[in-house]
Amino acid sequence: MRAYRSRIDTMPMTVVIVALVVVDAAAIGVGAPILEQQLSEQRAPWAPFLLFLAASLPVLLALTAIPIRYRFLNRGLEIRSGLALRWHIPVSNIHRAVPVVSLRPAPALSVQRLRLDYQDGTRVCSIQIAPTTPDLFLHDLVSLDEGLSLDQGSVVRHGGPILLFDASAS
Repeated sequence: MRAYRSRIDTMPMTVVIVALVVVDAAAIGVGAPILEQQLSEQRAPWAPFLLFLAASLPVLLALTAIPIRYRFLNRGLEIRSGLALRWHIPVSNIHRAVPVVSLRPAPALSVQRLRLDYQDGTRVCSIQIAPTTPDLFLHDLVSLDEGLSLDQGSVVRHGGPILLFDASAS
């Protein structure tokens, strides 16, 4: 199956960049006086390492946000965000996929997203994603499971295992 890139909008990306700059400035602002004091007293040879950690924190935060990829593997959806975050959702557990506009934190740097409602054991979960081609993504999702059907830009489960959905998925 295809791999999908995440859509990136200007506003969420600007918020991430501003947050990284603020965190970096604060880390260096706090770390620089401590480093200067420690170097003048020559008591802490590890002080430059602390400054390096403080300055590299925003870079590590950026690596957890970008790049974001979505792909269908082994009858499931794999969502990768950055280097470490990964979700695997079996297609048979997906109840619906609906387009939403949201500022809620999610592994997507866009406000125009798809909200996937799915069942994880006995829990009802929801995740918001933003593939660059949502229509093609939804068609591929429907082609993987006969119980899913495309209805006016949304995917809804009409067959398959009974899901335990209630108002908490909204």
